Amino acid sequence: MEVIKIDGSAGEGGGSVLRLSIGFSVLSHTPIEIVNIRAKRPQPGLKTQHLVGVRAIKELCGATVKGDELGSTRLYFEPGDEWKDKLNLRISTAGSIGLVLQQLQLACHVAPLPKITVNVEGGATFGKWAPTTPYLEQITLHWLRTFFKYDITLTVHRHGFYPRGGAKVTIVLKPPSLDKARNISHDLSDPGQIEKIGIISLETQHLSRARVAKRQAESALQELQPFLSKRGLEEPEIKYMTVSASNPGSGVLIWAKTDRGVTLGVDNLGERGKKAEIVGKEAAQRFSWECLTGQPHPPSTDSHLLDQILPFMAMTKNFAVTTRKITSHSQTNLQLIKKFLNIDLNVKKKNDFLVLIEK
Repeated sequence: MEVIKIDGSAGEGGGSVLRLSIGFSVLSHTPIEIVNIRAKRPQPGLKTQHLVGVRAIKELCGATVKGDELGSTRLYFEPGDEWKDKLNLRISTAGSIGLVLQQLQLACHVAPLPKITVNVEGGATFGKWAPTTPYLEQITLHWLRTFFKYDITLTVHRHGFYPRGGAKVTIVLKPPSLDKARNISHDLSDPGQIEKIGIISLETQHLSRARVAKRQAESALQELQPFLSKRGLEEPEIKYMTVSASNPGSGVLIWAKTDRGVTLGVDNLGERGKKAEIVGKEAAQRFSWECLTGQPHPPSTDSHLLDQILPFMAMTKNFAVTTRKITSHSQTNLQLIKKFLNIDLNVKKKNDFLVLIEK
C-alpha cells in the first residue's frame, strides 16, 4: 500500500498537522510518514501531549507506529483493524483534552463499534490554544450531534488548568456509519437569526473570594451591550461556575444560538496577572466581531469551529457554511482533505466579510 508523506512544517507547522494527519490516516485506512514535525515551533518534535494522542489512536485501532518518542521529528503510522471499545489515557502534563478529543473523534468515525468509552486522567480542560470543555459541550458537540449524527458526550469529573492539569474526564463516542454520513445534506449558508445568547463564566475554588467568575461575566456583558441594543437582542443568560482543580484558573465562554439550531461562540482563558475584567472584555470583543457585526444574520460557524468540522463536512453528500475568516488550522484541514480524500471543498467570498465553504 502506498504511504502518504506529510511535511509537518507545512502551513502553520504545529501540532495540528500531526493530529489531523493521523485522524485522516485512520479515516482513509492509509499509512503515513510525517517528517519535520512541529518544525516551526521553538522546540520542534513530539511533546508529551502529542504522544498521548498518537499512542491513544495506536492502542484504539491496533496501529503500527514508529518514531513515537519525545522530540521525534519523524513518525510512521499505519492504521490497524483491531479496535477496542474502551481506552484509559493518562496525560502527565497540562496538555489539552480538547485536542486529544479532536483526534479521537475523527479516527473513531470508522470504528466498527457502536460505542467507544475513553477515560482521561490528567491534562487540562482549559487550554490557551485549544477549545475548552464548555466550548466543546455548548458548540462543537452540539454541531456533531445535530448536523453530523455523531453522538459524543463529555463528562468532566474534575477540571484542569495550566500548569498542573490534573483533570478527570470521561468521553463516550457513538460514531455514525460512513454510509449514514455520506447521506447527510445541509445548507447552512443562511444560519437564521440569533434567538439566544449565553455566557458561562467559570472560576476554580481558589478564586471564589475574588469573585472572578462574576467579574468576567459582568465585564463581558458591559462590552456586549451596544451590539445587543443595536440588534434588539435580549441580555444573555449567565451561568456562573465554581469548580475544584489542582491550581487556580478561570475562563469564560460566550455563545449564541440561532432559530435554525446553529450554535457558535468564543471562549477566553484567564491568565496569571490578567484581570478578570480583561478576560471578559476580550471574549466579548472577539464574539462581537465573529457573531454580531456586519450582516443581519451571523455566520454559521465561528472561525475556530470551522476547522473542527471541516473533515466531517468532507464526508457528507452536501454541506455549506459561512464564516468570518479562514484560519491557518482550517487551511491545513483543507489541504489534508484534498490529499487524503481527494475532495475539494469550494471556498469563495460570499459578501463583504463572509466566506462560503461548500461541498
